[in-house]
Amino acid sequence: MKIALIGSGSGGHIYPCIAFYQYATSFQHQCSVFLFKEIDEKIYQQQNIHGIVVPTTLSSYKKYQFLKKQFAEQQLDCLITFGGKVSFIATLAAKKLKIPVYLCEQNVVFGKANQCSLIFAKKVFLSFPIKENEKYIYTGNPVVENFECKKISLFETRRPTILIVCGSLGSSTVLDKIKDFVEQEKKINFIVILGKNNENQVFTEDNHLKVFHYYEPLRDLIYSSDLIISRAGATTMSEIIAAEKPCIFIPSPYVTNNHQYKNALFLTQKEACLMIEEKNLTTEKLKEYVYKILYSQYEIYRIKKHLKELQINHPCQKMLKIIEEAKDGE
Repeated sequence: MKIALIGSGSGGHIYPCIAFYQYATSFQHQCSVFLFKEIDEKIYQQQNIHGIVVPTTLSSYKKYQFLKKQFAEQQLDCLITFGGKVSFIATLAAKKLKIPVYLCEQNVVFGKANQCSLIFAKKVFLSFPIKENEKYIYTGNPVVENFECKKISLFETRRPTILIVCGSLGSSTVLDKIKDFVEQEKKINFIVILGKNNENQVFTEDNHLKVFHYYEPLRDLIYSSDLIISRAGATTMSEIIAAEKPCIFIPSPYVTNNHQYKNALFLTQKEACLMIEEKNLTTEKLKEYVYKILYSQYEIYRIKKHLKELQINHPCQKMLKIIEEAKDGE
């Protein structure tokens, strides 16, 4: 099959797209990735994927014309969008050519582009079991298709280890609030990922604290830690579920549709995590939650049990099978 993929704008859209591309092409399907930001191209190229960049200088209508021309020339069998502001334009172009459209929603709530595209979608692939019928299918997040990770040892002294990660860009607000706790709590090993926007953030490294601006693959650190403190982006959340790691989520209040809060709330209601809203984050509150999990075998067991209940295997395989069956039935 010839498949067009739209995954651009943020890691939450890009990494599921990469995962599906790698899986589908391993079965000899021809996939083309369309990008709307030049900066995204670097991420794809790191995975040896060369996407087609839609010029950002074009108006929305000219982007639509550009995509319609590309789709027609490639004689596509289907389009899969992974969200992002401009994916709706791609959906319109595909529908004009009567190309089947599939949506992949990574969050608990639909992004605006996916909301607008729903009426045109043949099937909707969900990363969380928020609803399920003939059209809406719970497949899981593509990023965990081949969830392989290895144990990383960064500390000489064996202590409980906490990984703190606030998304690819980081969060100076959160890091400022937890800095004292991290530096003073000497009986715990901490790994802090600052993010790309926190070059000037200063943590004093010592034998219980390791600091990185960026770490790849992050799943190795997730797997190697006893507890995660994290934003509630869909990709990181899916990897935490796959690794069955207890987590304290501090959702970003600055994202569209407050989707991180709703992601974290969904897991909280499933008793699969703890959550602190950023406005309520204090050193005392964080310490209370950390101790509640880290020093209670029952709490760790309980959370891991509920995380395991949310696991779903082979999301890319499920997605591709549905698309292939639909193609065979035409």
